Amino acid sequence: MPIGTAEVRAIFNSGSGKVAGCMVTDGKLVKGCGCKIIRTGQIVHTGNVFSLRRVKEIAKEVRSIFLLLIS
Repeated sequence: MPIGTAEVRAIFNSGSGKVAGCMVTDGKLVKGCGCKIIRTGQIVHTGNVFSLRRVKEIAKEVRSIFLLLIS
């Protein structure tokens, strides 16, 4: 059962890989939880949320209406 959803707004290259700049649209996202990346109705990636940031602050949880970065 999903605890939240987010919309990817931008993708950035990082030294450790790619980072998705997202906006939480419903519920919340929690560090360490599982996530699925869905594009046009198909799952393109399944994994865990490695880290969360709200602007430049490290966060353990991000609720809707906040911008975040998932790496």
